[in-house]
Amino acid sequence: MGAGELVRIVDRRRPRHVDTPILVVEDDPHLLGMLVLLLEEGDYPLVAVADGLEAMQSLQVSRPSLVILDLNVPYVNGDEVGVRIRARYGRTLPIILVTASRHGAEIAEALEAEYLPKPFNVDELLTVVWRCLDQC
Repeated sequence: MGAGELVRIVDRRRPRHVDTPILVVEDDPHLLGMLVLLLEEGDYPLVAVADGLEAMQSLQVSRPSLVILDLNVPYVNGDEVGVRIRARYGRTLPIILVTASRHGAEIAEALEAEYLPKPFNVDELLTVVWRCLDQC
């Protein structure tokens, strides 16, 4: 291997392949872009949206395998999106709530969702994603 070549490390913790997309709901374009790149690198199918209204529209079209949900998104807030997900799918659809809100842990508990406070690191995110996908 020459200098500067990329070395790819295979992580054996990776969950089974999913055919239905992961829905990512994040209004910060930089964080949304990072999440998309990270999950696409793992060959996960994705639907990425920037607000709660788009999230609700996407949920009307198809059921994702997992929802990564920011709490503070425009039009329909993340906690309302989470409530609607639970009303429609119960606990069968895993939710990862990512937020800098000081109420994030309480809201995640009420939604029976995983909670990942911002800022988070990539390893934390992937660990929670894999755990959720292993449970679907």
